[in-house]
Amino acid sequence: MKKILLFLVTASLVVFFLRCSKVNPTAQKQPTAQAPSPAAQPLEQKDEPEKPEIKAATPEDPGPIVTLVGPLAELAKNQQSESKQPELAKPEKFVSREPQKIDHIALSTSSKPQHFLHSVFPVTTTAQFAFEVPAHTLNPRLNGSFRSYTTRGDPDAICDKTADIDVMLLNDQEYNNFRHGRLGETTYDLEASHNQSIGWRVPSTLENSQKYHLVFSNSSGEIKTKFVQADFTISFE
Repeated sequence: MKKILLFLVTASLVVFFLRCSKVNPTAQKQPTAQAPSPAAQPLEQKDEPEKPEIKAATPEDPGPIVTLVGPLAELAKNQQSESKQPELAKPEKFVSREPQKIDHIALSTSSKPQHFLHSVFPVTTTAQFAFEVPAHTLNPRLNGSFRSYTTRGDPDAICDKTADIDVMLLNDQEYNNFRHGRLGETTYDLEASHNQSIGWRVPSTLENSQKYHLVFSNSSGEIKTKFVQADFTISFE
């Protein structure tokens, strides 16, 4: 009896285990799904802007131009823009004035030279010879020479300093002052001499002619009368 019960229990256990093994035949074949670990999950990629490729600068492609920002950059920019602007011509300032005599010069036709002095004459105190420069004459010139003697016709007295005389060129006003003992300025004057050549540029004239006086003066020495041999010409341009 005990053997029968033992057999039945054993058979029941065998049947039970067999049924349990057949409930999920695919369970043994399919591995149990496991949740992936956070480390295994790939990170979600975000859309990021593509970074430009950095290349080395070459002579053909020096690269982008760098723009400086700051007070010095602004100052340099302003100076560069000012240098590029063309300079405006400054208007000339005209100053009005009253017309002068020099503005109305009308040169006259050239006159022939005048040989106004060619003689031998005595000089006790003074001797003068006048000539006139026409109006509108540019750069008239007085040329000539003289010799003075203590005795007329004595060639040995030419180099004697006792025969020295003074020579002056005076205009009308200067000559009038000289006659009245008020000699001041002179157009030209020559130191005392007894043998001298002269070449003086006479002042130009405007709308009026000008009279001049060539004066020989015996102002020094013990000789009361001296003799002068002179040859003078006034020429005009």
